[in-house]
Amino acid sequence: MSKILDTINGHDDLLKVPEGELPRLAEEIRDRIVNVMPRNGGHFGSGLGITDLTIALHRVFDFRKDHFVLDVSHQCYPHKMLTGRRVQYEDIRQKGGPAGYTRPSESDYDRFVWAHAGTAISTAMGLAQADKGQDRWAVAIVGDASIPTGVSLEALNHFAELHDLKLLVVLNDNDMSIAPTVGGLSKHLKGIKQRARESGPILTPQAGEPYTGNFFESIGHRYLGPVDGHDIKGMIELFNRIKNAGQASFVHVATIKGKGHREAEKDQWKWHAVGGSKKSANPVREHSRLGKKPYTEVFVDAAIERARKDKDVHALTAAMPCGTGLRRFAAEFPDRFYDTGIAEQHAVAFAAGMVKGGKKVLCAIYSTFLQRAYDQLFQEIALNRIPVTLCLDRAGIVGPDGVTHNGTFDIAYIRSLPHINILAPRDATELHGMIELALDSGEPCAIRYPRTAAPDLDLEFPHETPLEMGRSELLRRGRDVAILAYGSMVYPAMDAAEILEEQGISTTVVNARFVRPIDDAMLRQALAEHPVVVTVEEHALSGGFGAACLEYAARNEMDASRIRPIGLLDDFVEHGTRAEMLDEHGLSPAGIAQQVAEHVRRARSHTDHPDHAAEEAL
Repeated sequence: MSKILDTINGHDDLLKVPEGELPRLAEEIRDRIVNVMPRNGGHFGSGLGITDLTIALHRVFDFRKDHFVLDVSHQCYPHKMLTGRRVQYEDIRQKGGPAGYTRPSESDYDRFVWAHAGTAISTAMGLAQADKGQDRWAVAIVGDASIPTGVSLEALNHFAELHDLKLLVVLNDNDMSIAPTVGGLSKHLKGIKQRARESGPILTPQAGEPYTGNFFESIGHRYLGPVDGHDIKGMIELFNRIKNAGQASFVHVATIKGKGHREAEKDQWKWHAVGGSKKSANPVREHSRLGKKPYTEVFVDAAIERARKDKDVHALTAAMPCGTGLRRFAAEFPDRFYDTGIAEQHAVAFAAGMVKGGKKVLCAIYSTFLQRAYDQLFQEIALNRIPVTLCLDRAGIVGPDGVTHNGTFDIAYIRSLPHINILAPRDATELHGMIELALDSGEPCAIRYPRTAAPDLDLEFPHETPLEMGRSELLRRGRDVAILAYGSMVYPAMDAAEILEEQGISTTVVNARFVRPIDDAMLRQALAEHPVVVTVEEHALSGGFGAACLEYAARNEMDASRIRPIGLLDDFVEHGTRAEMLDEHGLSPAGIAQQVAEHVRRARSHTDHPDHAAEEAL
């Protein structure tokens, strides 16, 4: 039997499909997700759950002119397949293939590049306001995990004043974030659905009558629901009625995460995302001593180890108990673990309050998501000098999640604020030590570690220099160039030094450990003993470790002109495997060696130039 999906390239094609065949189309989309994602890796349950809703919305609205705004957009796979990308979907999240999130450069059906939660209602409101008076709708789809975020609630508050817009907000309620949703609003939504069930089945979309007595109605919204998010025919009728009425509406849709996949429906947490089995055509290793245990697991081992010894140690995260590893911490210390939901601002302020009250807090948030709490870093942490220990998972290049998830700006945004120490370990042993050092320091600290495996313990370089605040570690001594490597770049730098040695370039390698405080003695010695000093970091060059060394040297009358930073240039890093992206951006051992060799060559050429020699003689 021919596949309906193979005939769909957009809205016009979808209109040609008989309504009775749409459930079959949904089944085909789910089959494609089930077949592709275990190979490519990526989000799984969310796309399966939203398939029917996506078909209904695309049937009613023409999102070439109307606006389709997915919150987070990790659930965009059905949307991509319905908008001309069903063939390219085979390579989703692979280097050169479609992104795992919406991307306007891929299609006119996409409006924004994003994957951070809570922004869909605000931006859809803005689009609707800009289009006021025109025959164009803005549709925001937001999950029950995103609706409690601060920006979503701010938008709902404002939305109540703007009911003359052609704006539809669809709450896709499946009781899940990555983990089960938490908090009062989550309980409220569950209560709405339960009360509806007690009075009969969940309201059909055909009925579309408001369910009275809920939060959304109480602040002035035209609320419809809850409706069955897997009844395509009924949702089409409801959305057509809303569209014809021209009234701004809030529709509460109940869906099942993992719909159509027995195991994914049964264990929605586990099947939120799946790992990929596809091997890269050009496999690249990050460095020669790459191990098996992820830094995330090393972190939670260290957190549990310390918590067993110290009852004042608590840990929290913002809706990422599994991603940060703290699910294991929670199992052992349920009374000392907190999941705030998608609420990074609250999480950081909450941590600050706990520390002010005498506790020691490990606040684990992905680097890219901690950006959302910048004002709390400023006020609650830095200004008040409250010694929260910030644990920045996914610092650096993350791989297939790409531009929205790379943690390549945290040094810059944290370093702009006084009084927060910034640490990065070279391996598992050092991460354990830094957790201890930070908790005992009495100072605000941010520890950044990458989304990769730490070197196996038996392959770690010897730890001969005590771990002290602001003290670096000399790993290798040379004479031609000094590489000051930060965090995840230490082992690639050591490999690079071996390559350089083969080229006749004698190389010093220093494990910097700290951006703040910088090791003054180390920097002075490196500049005094080497014609070139190269900094290497897995971070944007603007505001990063290299910039910190340049600024510090210039302020303290050192020769900053001989410092050469290596890192990520002024752009966003695309998706692909982590190793592929490191290699593409010159942060593999070979890439580092090539850049260092060029800096040494230029320095030698500059020194040997007769005009330069004459200038120095004068």
